[in-house]
Amino acid sequence: MYNKASLLNYAKENLCFGQNLKSVVELHLLEQFIKESSQDEINELLKQLNEFHKEASPTIEQLNLNIDEEYNKVVIENLNLKLQNAYNYILHLEDVVEKLQSQTVEELRFLKNEAHLLQNKKEIYKKNLKKVEQNLNEFRLSYETLEDIYNLYLSIPNEIQLELSHIFKSTNNSCQFLACSSNIESLKLFWDYIFECMQQEKDENNLICNLITIFDYFFDLYNQLNPNIERCIVEVGDKYDKNLHTSLRRVIGNIKLIQLLGIQDNTTNEIIRKSIVWL
Repeated sequence: MYNKASLLNYAKENLCFGQNLKSVVELHLLEQFIKESSQDEINELLKQLNEFHKEASPTIEQLNLNIDEEYNKVVIENLNLKLQNAYNYILHLEDVVEKLQSQTVEELRFLKNEAHLLQNKKEIYKKNLKKVEQNLNEFRLSYETLEDIYNLYLSIPNEIQLELSHIFKSTNNSCQFLACSSNIESLKLFWDYIFECMQQEKDENNLICNLITIFDYFFDLYNQLNPNIERCIVEVGDKYDKNLHTSLRRVIGNIKLIQLLGIQDNTTNEIIRKSIVWL
């Protein structure tokens, strides 16, 4: 059983029980009031209640309005917060997209530069390859020409080869043959020997023509490494000049045939060997 104090404490601790107890007590008090009061007292109470209700109604309405305003304010603030968060998120996404675009542009620029560099390297390699191929072809042609010149030398009579042995000291192969005439002194000796054959009219089996062909080949090779030493410039129709030309017959008139071009130093204009001509 509950005493008054325990009942009151339980009601305070148990809100649901306390609320129900309050309703029961209020109803009991109302019933007791109605039993004990007169009709006039009841009417007076109702009148006071009506007046209190009338006075309280505006306040309640105002409270409802205030509650609605506060609720709307909270809703609006919540919406504004969500909109702000959404706006901030959009700005973040735009920043991310801008960075990605900037990064992509930089990568594309880098790739274009790399492609351009690779293209330039490719062009350089192509040019170098073309040059190498050209040099290889020139070497191949030179080697083939050297073999032809070497075979031409081997075709001349043995006694002539013996007479040239002081110039072509080793002729076991084309490379040794090539090395024999790699200096100007050997070329001058060779030129002198051809001139001597012309003076002696030693031209069996087209000998002089073959010797001139061999000489021209070796001189062209020498001139590539020593461009200051070159052949004299002589044309058919030029007037004979004893300082520039040598004729085996007449010494007056115009040149009708050039037998062997001379040699000159273009830096000093020295005539190393005169040109052999016919007038």
